[in-house]
Amino acid sequence: MYYFAFDELPDCVFENLILDGAYLPEANFSRKALSNTSLRSATLDNVDFTEADLTGCDFTNVDFEKTKSIYSMRFSVDEKERRSFLYALYSDGKLRKWSLNNTRPVGTQSIELKSACSLGDSSYGLMLFQKNRISFIGKHGEKLEIIGGVHLSKMSGFFICDIKDGNVLIGNDKQRISLYSMKNKEKPFVIEDYQLEEGANAIINNNSHVLVYYDALGPRILSATENGTTETPFGAYLDRKSLGSIAATAVPQNFNNERQFRICVAYKGTKNGNLTLYGLDGSSGILTKISSYPCGRNIHLIQFAHPSLIAYTGQDGVIHVLKLEGFELTPDSELKLAITCSGAKIEGVQSRKQYDILKAHIGIEKD
Repeated sequence: MYYFAFDELPDCVFENLILDGAYLPEANFSRKALSNTSLRSATLDNVDFTEADLTGCDFTNVDFEKTKSIYSMRFSVDEKERRSFLYALYSDGKLRKWSLNNTRPVGTQSIELKSACSLGDSSYGLMLFQKNRISFIGKHGEKLEIIGGVHLSKMSGFFICDIKDGNVLIGNDKQRISLYSMKNKEKPFVIEDYQLEEGANAIINNNSHVLVYYDALGPRILSATENGTTETPFGAYLDRKSLGSIAATAVPQNFNNERQFRICVAYKGTKNGNLTLYGLDGSSGILTKISSYPCGRNIHLIQFAHPSLIAYTGQDGVIHVLKLEGFELTPDSELKLAITCSGAKIEGVQSRKQYDILKAHIGIEKD
């Protein structure tokens, strides 16, 4: 009950206890003594047993590494640390903060979710959104709570497509979209009431740019300029049957002040699914294939950390990070939920299956 309420372990002795069926996911047992404690059928997903004394513990029917699917993920700048982190919203109601240099989340907070949500980011922090609702979230103790929001009536015909960099992309049932800036109160609409073809989808690229796909005119970038909204069509093959996921980002302007974009497309295929990175010259509309990477799975989500660093995940909840070196995408890191138990004492642990799992993570060869 204490752990459920405060999201941390109480300051007590954990030896020779009966904690069968206890609910302790991601608990930090590092350097704690748990010898001869029974934890049969306990929920111990992704706990930290670093240098813990587990001598004689009973872990019968314990699954140490339950993966969770990811609803949404977003790179966002932490204002206090002044650097970017990857935030991932998991199906267990946990918002996990990842640094690409760490194999475990550097922060985990719980939030009560009634259904799947997407993550948006702004200078005010992260927020949740669904088709007809934006929810602002705030910290309450160690947990996150919804502290307000905006609700769009179904009768209005408006819906939310995307939220990124403090911009909200809004669509309506007449196939018109508007890009709204939370930062610019004097001129909030960056793109206003732009007509799309039937069946089109749209996501925010960066700031004043929107990527449009799935319509009769083909994929293109919409850009807000002093002379109004301009279109930059490009020739990537994007249809509903082949496309798994898509993301886009703007490359920082070069000395010629040309508009350059990176577009990452995941093509479907459980065994031959691949991720392809394109470069788009916004001035000429020329699309160039930079590199492809064989993922061997269907891709659910893609996010750019920056134009040469990409994170993607399938349905298994494992986040893969690729970096562009020269003209080749190569694996950089893998972020997944897992137990940590380096330096732990595991003599006499029950049962054999759990003992072997712990040994494998400690790095000892199986007997």
